[in-house]
Amino acid sequence: MSKYVCSKLASDNAFDVDGKRVVIKGGSGVIGKSLVTPYGVVTPLEDDVCDALEKNASFARMEKKGFVKVLSKNPASVESVAKDMADDKSKQETPKTLGKKAAKTDA
Repeated sequence: MSKYVCSKLASDNAFDVDGKRVVIKGGSGVIGKSLVTPYGVVTPLEDDVCDALEKNASFARMEKKGFVKVLSKNPASVESVAKDMADDKSKQETPKTLGKKAAKTDA
């Protein structure tokens, strides 16, 4: 059985888990080669690796803040899971977010 980590982080994050490097994929809100901007990214992990990762203090902080979420099954739609998660402040700006910032400075 596997578990899945849904991430809204803009970049990959590596964690030391029992002496091994575990990478949680990022890229949410970042335009890729195909000019597609993913709203969330899923990383599959073995149960024992995921259980140990959840004990990592850095990962636990990210989970508490809502940037990552551990799932027991692969979501049919990443967007459905990611919509309720926190946005990474380092993600790329979009026309929508830039418009909001411009409206604030014009006021």
